[in-house]
Amino acid sequence: MITALAAGALLGSWLMLEMGRGGSYFAPGIHVMNAHAHAMIYGFVGAFVMGFGYQALPRFRGAALSHPRLAAASLPLLLAGLAASFFGEFLGHAPDFSVHPLAAAAVLTGNGLELAAFGIFAFVMFRTLGAPRRVHERFVLASAAWFVLSLALGGAYYVVLLGAADFGDVVARVSAFQDPLRNLQLFGAITLVVFGVMLHILPAVFGFKAPSEKLFSRLLWLFNGALLLMVIAFPLSVAARRGWLEMPMGALRGAYYLGVLALAGSLLAMSLAFKPFSRVQLNDRSVKFVRAAHVWLLLSLLMLVLEPLYIGLVVGGFGHGYHGGMRHALTLGFVAMMIVAVSGKVVPRLTGHEHARLPALHGVFVLLNLAIVWRIGVEIASDFNPALLAWLAPSGAAVLLGLGLWAFHLARLMLTRASAPSSAAPVKAPPPPPRPAIDPGLSVAEVARRFPATVPVFSELCMDACCGGAESVAVAAEHNGHRLAEVLARLDRAITEAKA
Repeated sequence: MITALAAGALLGSWLMLEMGRGGSYFAPGIHVMNAHAHAMIYGFVGAFVMGFGYQALPRFRGAALSHPRLAAASLPLLLAGLAASFFGEFLGHAPDFSVHPLAAAAVLTGNGLELAAFGIFAFVMFRTLGAPRRVHERFVLASAAWFVLSLALGGAYYVVLLGAADFGDVVARVSAFQDPLRNLQLFGAITLVVFGVMLHILPAVFGFKAPSEKLFSRLLWLFNGALLLMVIAFPLSVAARRGWLEMPMGALRGAYYLGVLALAGSLLAMSLAFKPFSRVQLNDRSVKFVRAAHVWLLLSLLMLVLEPLYIGLVVGGFGHGYHGGMRHALTLGFVAMMIVAVSGKVVPRLTGHEHARLPALHGVFVLLNLAIVWRIGVEIASDFNPALLAWLAPSGAAVLLGLGLWAFHLARLMLTRASAPSSAAPVKAPPPPPRPAIDPGLSVAEVARRFPATVPVFSELCMDACCGGAESVAVAAEHNGHRLAEVLARLDRAITEAKA
């Protein structure tokens, strides 16, 4: 949260002011912008993924975290690496493209520390989620592998930029290598883990449709193959266009676009498999963020597929604004919305707060969505009139305020841990039926999957599947201070009423 506010939203607002003053996306400096992007990818999203993975994924499976001391060591490694990488790149590069040797050493050292942190995360998750691995676990492990690879390639990309002699040389190197790196980071590392978490949480916690695991297993292969094709074909096509390689440029561009279509198609199929806009059993405060995230994902995929037409038929060249808008639809629209949705559900459960007493976060929802609409609109318009970049800054202020409200809310929950509110007031329910319909030995997640009508009951009793779904109904009832007979009665009644 601190990274999202400081190196993310606050710094991003300043970057947009500089773009407006200079009338160019490059006005703040490529290394300053890369420091901002790096902090958001690995410090905001990456830290959230690691924290959530260590805490929740073992509980989904009903297992203990493997190598907990090693896992704990990944946090200081990540923080030290982030600090070294961010400040080295932010402060160490002059406008004349000279670089202080200590700054370059700090960036590369930081990159190595981050690589070690995510390597530990990948190793611990691999050992914790032992065979046979469920589909959502394979998504998480694939994401961890992409995180590690993206850091390795990110370090190589920084070395490539160090060799740039002037602005034209910087632009040439950025245009060849930055797009594959961003695709690997945003799609491979981040989007995959988001879908892995969605695959477990959305059906069990909110009552969205449970997708076919066989379908998702096949789509995972298609997605990874498509992303690999994009990452390889794009720089090769640039090299062929510049005469660095004797390869058919048209065929390479066609291969890249084939990867784009396969990647977009696989993500579209995954998204629609949840039926995100259908009615759900539990319409709590996080549902609106989940639905908005799907809208922004679909928009970003549409923009990705249509980008060649926009370049060729509309602007006649690369559209920095359009491309940036597509990226922000994915990062702020899809990823950030899902982080807000999941954290708004999980953190209260882990701290013992009851959802019914918490604010609905309407302000956060409105500010973030208005900011994204404003930013994408201004970015696309700036392709036709660069002077419009001066209007980007208000969107940054709105993001800062929206994420600030979200961070303040979560921090307050984490710092004021409730004392098992549900156990203080025993559940009142009619006498249990002589033959309960639910086996108390089944896990909470399995009951929620078989009987969606039980989801609201589990949520009210702080027993939902977002963080304790791997426990049996009997164990979860005991942990939350409820009488098992009364819990079973309420669950049976919910099932009966749903069938009536």
